[in-house]
Parts: sequence; C-alpha cells; structure tokens
Amino acid sequence: MTYQFRLREEPFEFYSEFDDAEESHFAETWKGEVSPRDASPKCSDRYLCWVQESLNKILNLRLNPDGQMGSNTRGAIQKFQRQKGLKLLTNDVVCPDTEQALIAAGATPPPGMVEARGHETPAGRTIYVDIPLQIPLGNAKSMTGIFLPEDYCPMPQVDLIVYLHGFKVRSHQPHFSIDTYWHLPEFLLREEVNKSQKNVILVAPTLGPKNEPGSLICPGGFDNFLNQVMMALKQQPGSPYAGKTPTIGNIILASHSGSVGVMRAIAMGTDAFANKIQECWAFDTENMGDPRKWTDWARSPRKLYIHFRSGRPGEQLCKTLLGGGVCRIVARSIVRWM
Repeated sequence: MTYQFRLREEPFEFYSEFDDAEESHFAETWKGEVSPRDASPKCSDRYLCWVQESLNKILNLRLNPDGQMGSNTRGAIQKFQRQKGLKLLTNDVVCPDTEQALIAAGATPPPGMVEARGHETPAGRTIYVDIPLQIPLGNAKSMTGIFLPEDYCPMPQVDLIVYLHGFKVRSHQPHFSIDTYWHLPEFLLREEVNKSQKNVILVAPTLGPKNEPGSLICPGGFDNFLNQVMMALKQQPGSPYAGKTPTIGNIILASHSGSVGVMRAIAMGTDAFANKIQECWAFDTENMGDPRKWTDWARSPRKLYIHFRSGRPGEQLCKTLLGGGVCRIVARSIVRWM
C-alpha cells in the first residue's frame, strides 16, 4: 500500500489567510455588495418552507411556513419520520430519505436549483446557482460557484474539483458567500485552475460560518448536490453542456481548515459519487480524524494529499501515516498549494 503526498519546503514567511490588513481591505472593497439570502419576507429558507407546507398537507397541521426550524416544525418532522420508520432528524437537517417519503405521501416536488448572482473576474466562465442545502448562512447568500476554466473542452464525462472552504473568521467573514471568498488574495482558486491548464470544473458551495454542511453529508446528499450541479451545466445558456446530459467522471475533493470533517464524511460515505473520488486534498487541516480510516481509504488508485504548516494538526497525521517526520510543507496561502 502506498500513500502519495505532495511535498515542498519553503522559507517560513507565512502570510496568514486571516491577516488583519486583508480583513480591513476587503471590508472596504466589498461593502454593500453582499446581500441577504434570496427569500420572501415570510420565508427565510425556501426548502424548509416546502417541508413545513408538505407536513401541513400530509399530517393536517397548521405550521407557519416561515422557513424556521422551531420546536413545532422539528416535532412534526420527527412525527412523520416515526410514522414512516425513518431515522429521526439530527442537526435540524432533512435528509433525502425523508424528502422522498414526503413526496411519496403526496407532497409536491421540493424546490430545486435556481440561478444566483455573483461576481465574475478571471478568464473562463463562472456559473452561480442556489442549490438548497439547509445550511445556516445568516446574511450570506445560498450560493454554489461552478467555474469552467479558460479553453475548457467539453467531454462526455466531466471531471470535478469540489472545494470546501474553511471557517468564516477575520478576512473570510460570516456574511461572505463563495463569490466573495474566491476573490480574496489567498483563495484565487479559479485563477489557479486556469494556470493548471487541466480540463476540470471547479465546484464550491457556500458552507456555514463553522463549515456547517447541511444536507451535503446526509446519505444521498452529496449525490443530490452534484446532480443539481450537472443540471445547472445543462440548463445554463451559453454553457458548453447546454441541452446536453454529461456524466461525472473523476472527482477531487478538497478542504481547507475545519471543513476537513465535511470532506471526511463525504469521502467515507456511501453515496454513489463518493466512489468517484480519486483524490482528497487537505489544506491546513484542523482534525483529519482516525489515521487508520484514511489508511483504508487511501488504497491505490486513491490518493491523499496533506498540506500543512509546521505544528498544525495535519503534520501529526502525516507523521502517523508515514511513520516519521519526513513530510513537511510551509506555504503562504492556499493558491500556492494547488
């Protein structure tokens, strides 16, 4: 069994992704450009409003369809789940099994992907869509960014890099969505994909302030998410896949900082698309979890890349897997790792 790591040593001149000067700069640059989540005044989350309306119809209830997970809504969901013999609600997220049971019981189809507005800068094409993920976002927009690099060549199978951002603190503030995040100088991910000249599409959802993943880590949640990403590529006017039905080829799943737990749950989950994950990239990880599970996961042809700063948790995992302190990398920013 072999493990593959990308190794590079650099002088220690660390440029923090949470530098206060950058925070001040971008607070000014983006002032007034981040708007609240797109929802009606009476509904703060269109997916949860659908759940409430469905439960009212099926269970003859009178829940207020406001998109809030209050005690009455939580109790109604769990009552329905008990009736159907489903796993009870956890973390206030309605998973695909409950969604399917609601539809089977007479609910209308749930709200799906819709187009969203975001900032576009680098060469290539960026598509922004709102895919309901039940993530507590506050004033951030419900938004997934889909980037097709310059000179992208459409193929019947689409290779993806799915990127999960880190905690929203300091320069990456809680009200930032992915369109603002990847304009920060440390996270110019689209520009790096262009430089790589790889024929891949970059997909990046907006997670919660502390990487809350919503339904992404539900059984079937990652599959649902990527199916809607592919639908966006098919439906977007001007997309190289407009009117076509491409399939997903290989997937690289990448995470920064605290989102490594989300990466771990997806990669080690049971979804069909989890089996297409060929590489996992962990950047400045907080907690990789049990090294033995990564040992089992990283069997050929799968690859695990760990990028860490000295003294950070990822270093210890690297030592554990390699059996010694021979793996070291120090970098100024994520984009220098890509």
